[in-house]
Amino acid sequence: MTLDTIQVLRRGASLLSILTVLSLAGCPAAEISDADAGQGTDGDAGQVADLDAGASADGGGHLDAGTSADGGGHGDAGSPADAGSSADASHPTDSGTPACTSQCASGATQCAGSQIQHCADTNFDGCLEWAAAADCPVAGQVCQNGACATPAPWTASLHGAFSGIWGSGAGDVWAVGYSRTIFHTADGGKTWVDHSGVPSYQWLYDVWGSGPQDVYAVGEGALVLHHGIGLAWDQEITGIAPAYAFRSVWGSGSGDVYAVGDSGLIIHTTGDGVKWTQQTSGVTDQLLGVWGSGAGDVYVVGASGLILHTSDGGTTWTSRNSGTSAHLHGIWGSGANDIYVVGGVGNPMPACTILHSTDGGHAWTPLTCGTTEARSRVWGSGPNDVYAIGGRGSILHSTDRGQTWVAQNSGTNIDLWGIWGSGSGDVYAVGPNGPIIHFP
Repeated sequence: MTLDTIQVLRRGASLLSILTVLSLAGCPAAEISDADAGQGTDGDAGQVADLDAGASADGGGHLDAGTSADGGGHGDAGSPADAGSSADASHPTDSGTPACTSQCASGATQCAGSQIQHCADTNFDGCLEWAAAADCPVAGQVCQNGACATPAPWTASLHGAFSGIWGSGAGDVWAVGYSRTIFHTADGGKTWVDHSGVPSYQWLYDVWGSGPQDVYAVGEGALVLHHGIGLAWDQEITGIAPAYAFRSVWGSGSGDVYAVGDSGLIIHTTGDGVKWTQQTSGVTDQLLGVWGSGAGDVYVVGASGLILHTSDGGTTWTSRNSGTSAHLHGIWGSGANDIYVVGGVGNPMPACTILHSTDGGHAWTPLTCGTTEARSRVWGSGPNDVYAIGGRGSILHSTDRGQTWVAQNSGTNIDLWGIWGSGSGDVYAVGPNGPIIHFP
């Protein structure tokens, strides 16, 4: 390559272009002449800065450490750009691989409450991160299970005064309530058959069973009713005075059943259908909910933030610190290390309380409800499908282990007292003055 060609290149091309041409032509960089001292000065941004006599391109196409070009065309000894220099963590390295770490996979989505987040390179650093949460693009849709969808409506069926609901499966569901009301459906809630028997002024507050032929209902007047083989519901003798009420019933199986209620009452049966034994709770508070992950891990919740626990079948009950003074009405968990407790305070109960424990009930974390309506019961089909119901038809649903709760339209403004489902696509809720509602 001739000197005239190089000087033409110096006037109209960048340094990288010159070096590329030289390389292709097999011409050493030393042939670049320092003649024409008036060209390529620092003052002319359109010209190339003069190369020092010793400057050359290294094998990788980089400038040697002593000749890196700064913005004005000077070599900046403090900012070498040779192959041995370190790359900025927010920019790709010399090999083209980003030095940062992606937070998510390309195309992934997740829910942030009712909003959706997409995985993308939002700050243009070559790595993927979660974009800011945004509303679903279609009106009426909310984020569910990582995608925007229109929530299926809750549909109403039988009207009445109900407080508890439970089933052994989709085709065997019982609802109980005021005046010893007992109804049953075998067709997914399309029709309900009355099994109430002799009416009275007593409430049945809760219902639970180990199977289709082993179902208990409890309520006012220290009532404990049992449904076994056949259609009858038989009253069991508990030895508790009728001035008290049982508020909740639960068991780990047919041979391990608890009922809890007023003034710290806890009774237990081994399932013989005859003998109930009163246990010592150590408290006189009203007990409102009972649940366990198994026979050796049972909880009772109640007034003024009370949580009791037994690991020996109720021989001893110990208090757990809930961190709240709210009345706790319901408890449910997917396992020993995933437990929810719900409640509120006042009458009507205006303050929502949801607590969550992931360490076997030793520590309880208060969760953000997003509503002022208190919670009465909690139920789920699994860790990522949990419902908390409460006042004025309020239904909250979480698909992310309780981190966020999305309000669902129940179609009613009555208080909801009971909830149960056979799975995520088959859920019932009931209240004291309105319809039994079903999702979807």
